[in-house]
Amino acid sequence: MNGTPRLTVQNGQAGFFTDEELAGSNGVLWDPQTTPGTPGIAAPKPKVANIPASYNIEQLRAAAMGGAWQCFGKGFEFAGPHQRGPGFCKPEHLLFDRVTHLDLAGGPWKRGYLKAELPIDPGYWFFAPHFKDDPCMPGTLMIDGCLQAMAFYMQALGQTIKKDGWRFEVVQDTKYLLRCRGQVIPSSKLLEYELFVDEFVEGHEPVLWADVLCTVDGLKAFHCQRLGLKLVYGFPHDDDPNFMVLPPDPNPVALMNGIPQDYNALLHCAVGPPSLAMGAPFARFDQGKRLPRLPSPPYHLVTRVTSVDGDFGVERPGTSFTSELDLTGSEWYLNENGTPVLPFGVLIESVLQPCGWLGSYCGTALRSEAEVFFRNLDGTATIHGPIPATRCTLKTRSTMTKVSTSGGMTIQFFEVHTTLNGQPLLDAVTSFGYFRAEHLVRQVGLPANEQELAIHNAPSAFQLDLRADAQRLLPRGDLLMIDRITGLWDKRIRAEKTVTPTDWFFRAHFYQDPVQPGSLGLEAIMQTLQYYAVHHNLDQGLTTPHFEYVEEIDFKYRGMVFPTTKRMETEVEIKEVVRDANGVTVRGEASLWADGLRIYKMDRVALRLAGA
Repeated sequence: MNGTPRLTVQNGQAGFFTDEELAGSNGVLWDPQTTPGTPGIAAPKPKVANIPASYNIEQLRAAAMGGAWQCFGKGFEFAGPHQRGPGFCKPEHLLFDRVTHLDLAGGPWKRGYLKAELPIDPGYWFFAPHFKDDPCMPGTLMIDGCLQAMAFYMQALGQTIKKDGWRFEVVQDTKYLLRCRGQVIPSSKLLEYELFVDEFVEGHEPVLWADVLCTVDGLKAFHCQRLGLKLVYGFPHDDDPNFMVLPPDPNPVALMNGIPQDYNALLHCAVGPPSLAMGAPFARFDQGKRLPRLPSPPYHLVTRVTSVDGDFGVERPGTSFTSELDLTGSEWYLNENGTPVLPFGVLIESVLQPCGWLGSYCGTALRSEAEVFFRNLDGTATIHGPIPATRCTLKTRSTMTKVSTSGGMTIQFFEVHTTLNGQPLLDAVTSFGYFRAEHLVRQVGLPANEQELAIHNAPSAFQLDLRADAQRLLPRGDLLMIDRITGLWDKRIRAEKTVTPTDWFFRAHFYQDPVQPGSLGLEAIMQTLQYYAVHHNLDQGLTTPHFEYVEEIDFKYRGMVFPTTKRMETEVEIKEVVRDANGVTVRGEASLWADGLRIYKMDRVALRLAGA
């Protein structure tokens, strides 16, 4: 290919046979029961125990397209958010339609065994082109079916769960001995694939070695000894020719290690090779090693970085920078909001995302040999006015005010000021932490005493499905972050959302580290408060009512909503409802719970219903 060797075949053999000679083949003379595997090799250890032993066509189609969660289910939740999970073919190219036996420690060598089947249909696509007046399945497709089975087996081992954007590849520069002694023709009934695991090599790019055998109606037709398949690193948009083809930004932009920090670079910072986003110092993360990222579309909310004051790679209080977010007025979150203003959660997210960029500029992740995870901890924000659904640019100035490091954790503190057309829009102080995996194993949450638990779990006769019964002024579609109201009292309301691993926000936040954005948890709280206002007709008498966020609020996070979370609950206790000539303001305090553990708290939350 372009002068570079890609494939070498040696000692190739083909023959001309009569129908009688073909029908009289004795098949491949290989028996796994009498042929030992490579000595001294143990069975690979799966990442998820006790997975099913058989799979149907729908499960296999999902696996073929990289949907390990949809195929295997429990234990594979972190594969649900994949933007492009490691798959092995399009569903129409799948060469078996059921797996009848899967034993990750089975087979004659006790290292792993798989058996898959394809009932033969004379109308299969591969008979027509191969050959004219002599239809038979190409032997190369038998090989491909075996590689598909090996890729499926590596998925079953759990190797793709945290490998978004990676791909399968035959081990290169290796000689494979292929023997074909049978054929699949339109009158054949059943093609069986058997996979006998010889060795699995765990590592940065794991490799599966296996003997593969194809049997046609009981005849051993094809065998390859010790075929190798590797899982190699990649990024979700490697095969997307339309990704990152934007023209240079005509606006002034800052440089990081010589790279303009325009939208192209910031998208690479979210989901591409880090060195293309931030320069050569980040090249060690280009081969799949995880590092803190900006969120990906459709929740990426930084258009450019225009200036930076401070030295690259230095965590120093006073380091600051300015970023911008361009809005057209037709973004999905504006279209799906119940009133024509920027949703609360999106506004909060837009001023917090730049803090993650500054952490990268200061080199926080570069100084850690272990992988680190980026989490918002708390904040206080004062919002000065709503942002209408129009074309505009938000400008945010973020300043690091303090840095604290202890026990492998780094906490950074920020002041953030956002303006719209030169006028103050939002002022905030917030803190973020960089944590190792062991720091996040157990969610401590925010303690709740017996009285608080009793109030939270109190029964209520009021139940409402918001997905089935849309409410005026409330968001819809992906922006609706609560599914149902599960409790309504005079001064209190409770709502919940069913969480699934394929929820859109896990794909966006973050690549290689899926958690629900804290801002969307706050949005869920606000939506709960919005329903309280709507239910009590607080918009009565207002012309063109809409929601505004115009007071100081605070928030504290001590846990996360993961793809493994089943249920998220929000509750708001109403402290006061104040009506004036131009609208109604509702104030309260709120909490968010994940599977019964309180993880967010807002001691001050306020919502205003205003008229035109």
